[in-house]
Amino acid sequence: MEDIFYNQIRNMFEIKNINEGFGDKYLIVNQKGTTQKLKGFLERYCLSEEYEVVFLKTKGKMKQKLSNPKSGLEIFRIVYCINGELIFSSDDGKEIKEYKIKKEDIFIQRRSPKIKMYNLEGNDFECIILEFYIEKLRSNLMENIKKNDIENWEDENIKKFETGIYYNTSITKEIKNLLSEVQHIGKISNINKYLEFRSKIIQIFTVVLEKEKKYLKETNLTTSEIVNRVKDIVNNSPIESIPKIKEICEMLSLSRYQIHTIFEKSEGIGTMEYIQRKKMEYSKILLKETNKSILQISNEIGYENPSKFSRAFQKYCGVLPSKYRRIVKK
Repeated sequence: MEDIFYNQIRNMFEIKNINEGFGDKYLIVNQKGTTQKLKGFLERYCLSEEYEVVFLKTKGKMKQKLSNPKSGLEIFRIVYCINGELIFSSDDGKEIKEYKIKKEDIFIQRRSPKIKMYNLEGNDFECIILEFYIEKLRSNLMENIKKNDIENWEDENIKKFETGIYYNTSITKEIKNLLSEVQHIGKISNINKYLEFRSKIIQIFTVVLEKEKKYLKETNLTTSEIVNRVKDIVNNSPIESIPKIKEICEMLSLSRYQIHTIFEKSEGIGTMEYIQRKKMEYSKILLKETNKSILQISNEIGYENPSKFSRAFQKYCGVLPSKYRRIVKK
């Protein structure tokens, strides 16, 4: 099988390959295609034909474009952010979707051959990437399990996730502990370490699937009920403490993807944009009808940093808050 992963990192980074125990370690000397300096390392463990594990840690600003391999491999990917933040977008030729991974976020994806290009951008980023090869897993399961049982398992677990969509999910204490154990397991230099590592990876896979089944299950709420409940939560909360999307998901026992898709289809905008509009419209009222400072207004609508508020306001209204105030108070 073509080593797609190695070809990708070789196109992205200047690397030095160091064989280490049962895995490979790549020292990142710099990145290609940009003047931005980048250092770091990447450890890769292909301990089974069913999956591989990657530890990535970078120092500096990473900015990369990579094409989606044309391989027909069906891959189920779990990404856990240990530190930093990574913004990436996927392009299927029709639409560009942007995603943000922050510290302690878990992203889940079923690879889609429709995606043509990925853009990656981040600073001082550290993560664990787990990739499961579904065909190989299916083939190995068939040695001991009936085909019908395997198909039912795939329908209830893997196929619940649409291809090409990244599901951002909250982390539980159990998953966090397992990932921490994998992260600190140390150099895999003997069979005992290998067996310990392998069992942890499979455990993470099954625990994540079980957790997500709860959020991806069919709901009795209609589309309009979901939209109205999201609006009620947002509109009935104090402006400075509107719940985060993750908290709204927990309140409704729905995944981030479900809420975003249903809300956007109904309202024409996503839940984040709906919340942002509410905050910006309220800040316009404060700028027009009060003499509160920009700092006071930014704090009142939930921004800790007035600079971030000013940038958000300018993006929404086309002018900075100070200029908007001068215009409306003439």
